[in-house]
Parts: sequence; structure tokens; C-alpha cells
Amino acid sequence: MKYKKQCAAYRKKYKISSITSEALKGALEKQGYTVIEFNGIDDNENVRILKELLGLAPYMEQSRGFTYCDRKYRLVFVNEALNEEEKQIVLAHEQGHIWNGHMTKDCIFGNDVVQEYEANEFVHYLMKSKRRKMRGQWVGCAFAGIVICIALVAGIFLYRKQGQAIYTDHFYVAGSETKYHQKECAYVRDRKDIRRLTEEEFTSGKYEPCDICLPDQDYMALKAYTDTKDQKADDIETQTDVKKQTEGQTKLVSSPAAVILESDCELEITKAGFSTSNGYLHYAIVLHNNSEEEAIEFPTYRFTARDKDGGILGTSDQVLNIIYPGQDYMWGGLGCEVSEIPALVEFEVLNPEDDNVKNTSQLLHSEYKPLQVQNVSCREGQFSGYKFLGEVYNLNDYDLSQAVVLVILKDETDAIIGGEIAFVDNIKAGNKAAFEIDYDDTSFSDYELYANSWM
Repeated sequence: MKYKKQCAAYRKKYKISSITSEALKGALEKQGYTVIEFNGIDDNENVRILKELLGLAPYMEQSRGFTYCDRKYRLVFVNEALNEEEKQIVLAHEQGHIWNGHMTKDCIFGNDVVQEYEANEFVHYLMKSKRRKMRGQWVGCAFAGIVICIALVAGIFLYRKQGQAIYTDHFYVAGSETKYHQKECAYVRDRKDIRRLTEEEFTSGKYEPCDICLPDQDYMALKAYTDTKDQKADDIETQTDVKKQTEGQTKLVSSPAAVILESDCELEITKAGFSTSNGYLHYAIVLHNNSEEEAIEFPTYRFTARDKDGGILGTSDQVLNIIYPGQDYMWGGLGCEVSEIPALVEFEVLNPEDDNVKNTSQLLHSEYKPLQVQNVSCREGQFSGYKFLGEVYNLNDYDLSQAVVLVILKDETDAIIGGEIAFVDNIKAGNKAAFEIDYDDTSFSDYELYANSWM
């Protein structure tokens, strides 16, 4: 259920009606990632430079795709030799890593079996929704034969119910071999005799985990399977709890406390607020650089949702671009998943690394004039929600390759309950560029719009 909700929220946020590689690329780019296709042999000059600079050669030689993320680069690589469906799977897998917040420890993901499991589950439910839609379209076209189809389906159902095996969702074997693998493992993904492991086979003790895709992870593999097997019971209990929590409330529920923690650096959080909707945290935040001479590159803050006993419901770090001296920087949007309405959410600035604190004379552009948002309007969406429209005006004497626009949403007490962002490309010096932000929830009383440079 967790991953099903994730995929539903993802499709809704980025308005993905059809799963294609272009749609997935577009969603990644809206999150600040650059998608790069490579072939590992005859790559163009830019890819070769990145390969050498970031030490990516080993990954390009043996990978179908991977994500690289540090304080400077956000890159998703996909092998250009893959067909359309394979590219969809790779891009969805990397999106699964990003959506589950795996970019906190290593620059490149793929060495943690739990993270791989979560990313694969994201792919499973995202592609499952695609297949379901295709089936729906086919049934619509074949409506004239629906009675026959129902009869056939009923017959098949009765036949299969009598003695069907229960299959695991996660592990596969090839032929008569006794090692089980993840579906994308190099040892089985191109085999024609691959099949899913049945529950009876999995629990028999006759099969062992693969040394490559599940290295020394007997316990973790079993835990992943057991957790999934017990998920249905948990889902029923969770759905009951959520129904009790939300009964008689609006869809967007504001929680009582946003706690701002102090930091030792010049960067501080001046405003923050949140709400919960559909099992996810929605928030907005305003950061201010108190320094008069130094800019902070790749500033990072952390938010942590806690229950009434102080237990952690979810946490995530967000890396921004650059905050100039005296500048305010606004950000917000969809945060982490939460299983209940948090009692409080802590917002904290993480102290920057020394080489990310720069005198403005060291920067490409020593001066930055805040962007202006003009001609703002809020209109009802065609089917639901709202659209925030306007223009971003670049007052600087240099071009901006990209800017981010944020709408901060407030309730009737003027408290922040969330935000939503959109990116605007190629704003020339002294010129304007139009933007549109879609917001699907409806419970807000007031709003403010801001814009900042992104790249």
C-alpha cells in the first residue's frame, strides 16, 4: 500500500497520465535532475568529461542506468542502447530511489539491498498502473464483447482458485537453479526461463539468495518478503486508523506545531509551516542569509516529523542552489510520507561545509538582485484544484538558465500550511517569463508567490 500511494502521489504531482520515458524524464527534470543518455563507448564530449571528473567509468561500463547526486550535481544516467520499455523501467527505478530519499549517504545508489527493494517496488506499482490503464483502454475498445469476457474471466477465476500457487512479488529463479534473484539482476534479466519463486519454494529452505543482487542478505531478503506478506493486515489497520483520524476533518489537515531549531551558521529559517494530506507532509519554508559578505552554496536543511511521543514518522534533507548575502530563499512542496498526523515537525539548517561558504567576489556573478513575481492570478482548474499564474522578472544584468517559483499557502490564521513549486527556463537579463503552478488541494485561505534563481 505504501508504494501504491507513492506512485499515485507521484503521478498526480507531475501530471503523468501515460508512462513514457519522456514523461519520466520531464518529472526528473522538474526535480532538478539532468537526464543523460550514455553508451559507455562512444559518448559525446560532455559525457566523457563527467565520466572522468566524477569517476563514473566503472558504472557506465556495466550499468543500464544509475543516479549520481552530490551538492553540485544531480544526474540520472540511462543507457541509450535500451529500448523504450527498458528505459521506462530504469528511469522509474532511479525515480524510486529519489522519491524514497536514498540520496543521503552515497553519491551513487545501488549497494543497499533495502534501497533496491524500495526502488523496485516503486517500479512495480508505477508500471502496474500503466498496464492497468492499457487494459482499461482495450476493454473500452472491446465493449461489444464484454458479456463473453465476463464469462471467460469467471471461468478462469474458478479454475485458478482451486489450486493456484501463491507467488512472491520480489524474487525470481531461472530454470532449475537454486539461487533466487531480484528481477533486474544481470544473471536472470535476459534469461527466457525466468520465473517467480512460489511461497512454498521460498520457505522450503532449498533456495539461497544471489551473491550479486542480494549479497549476504538472507535475513534482509526474508524480512522484505515477510514485511510484504504482512502488509495487507497492516493496511487494513492503517486504513481504519486514518479513517478515524480524518473523519469530520477537511482533506487538508494542519498540524499544531512547526518547530524551528537553531544552527551555528549565518543561515537561519525565519518561517516554516506544514499540513498533511493523503498520507504525505506538505510544507513551505523561508531561509535567510544573515551574512553581509558571504554566499552559501548548496545550503541544506532537514525536516523531521514526530508523533506525540517524539517518535520519528519521517525525515528528509533538501539541498538548494545558492543563497546570497541578505537574501531570503523560499522552498516547499511535497515532503516525506507519514502514517499519521504529526504532533510536530522540526525544521533545521545543516551547517554548510567550509568550501561552500564563498565571498561574493569568488562567484561567477558577484551580485544578485531578487527576482520579481508580477501579474499574478489564481484560477480554478478545469476539473479540480487551482492554477497560479504569473510572470517572473529578471532584474539582473545576466541571463538565468533556470528559476524556481514557489506559492506559499496559508490558512485563515495566516499560518503556513504548504507550498508548491514550478521551474521556469531561460529568463534573459531584464526580461520576463511566464509560469503556471498547479495545486490540487483546495483548503487554503491566502497565498504568496516568490521566485529565486536555480541555475
